[in-house]
Amino acid sequence: MITLDDLIERLEVDVAAEDGTPSEAQYEQAIKDAVADFGRRAGRKKFSALTVVAGTATYDLPADFLRMIALAGMPTQNNVLNTAMGLIPLPQSGFHEDTSIVKGQIIIRPTPAYTLTREFSYKAGWALTEDDYGGYYDEMGEEEAGIVMLYAQSLAISKQVNALGGGFAYSQGDVRVDTGNQKSGLQSRADALRSEYLTAVSNYNGHYMVMG
Repeated sequence: MITLDDLIERLEVDVAAEDGTPSEAQYEQAIKDAVADFGRRAGRKKFSALTVVAGTATYDLPADFLRMIALAGMPTQNNVLNTAMGLIPLPQSGFHEDTSIVKGQIIIRPTPAYTLTREFSYKAGWALTEDDYGGYYDEMGEEEAGIVMLYAQSLAISKQVNALGGGFAYSQGDVRVDTGNQKSGLQSRADALRSEYLTAVSNYNGHYMVMG
């Protein structure tokens, strides 16, 4: 388990704020965005089940749900559904269901006229769980956190690049300030971190496929 506060503290050390950038809110958002991106690129295959109830079309999906891989079909024979409620004749030959996923819920059409547990597999990310003590990523380990931090650093530095605007240069005595060079240096660092992140994701996926 890795806490959100711990990740934010690491990011504040890795990318020190300059003139208030990143702000506290930006640090937090960089972590959340990095975790979300990591989930999309390196999500895991997990299994769960829907307890379908007659007359109910909409069901909550797991908090870490990203994409449906497969939903188990229904046990039918001769256009009759075999369920815990008994045998249910389907309304027509070649009966077909449609499902859609909206805001963490699955909607089944037509509305089920049966009660049945249906297993499914899905691509899972890393969900943020929040309680009275703060937020945490329950299934995230140090390996995943280390990869996430690479992209979070890139995002945080990009905020500093944006804060510099178009850049400017001026001289005062023997001192010359060129924010254009500073911006270029920061952008190069952000790009390098993102490249390192993508390599780490690729290596993680290869390791996961071998071990999974």
